[in-house]
Amino acid sequence: MQSASDLTLGNYGYLLKKSEAWEKLGWDIDHATFLDLLEEVRDMRNDIMHFKRGPLKKEEIGKLEGFVKLMRRLVQ
Repeated sequence: MQSASDLTLGNYGYLLKKSEAWEKLGWDIDHATFLDLLEEVRDMRNDIMHFKRGPLKKEEIGKLEGFVKLMRRLVQ
């Protein structure tokens, strides 16, 4: 890996499990809650990319859109 852009969602989860890495971000969200959300997104991504299942359900699309909104809020 050369940079953060080379990381997978699983890599991010692994790195952010470490309290010292999480604290450096200073994000206003519960650590465990964020990791749970990231894992849900990772699972959906893997299902689509590796298992070639059908289209996402409306509920899943809503979760992904919610996660994108959360990330935008956290990094501003």
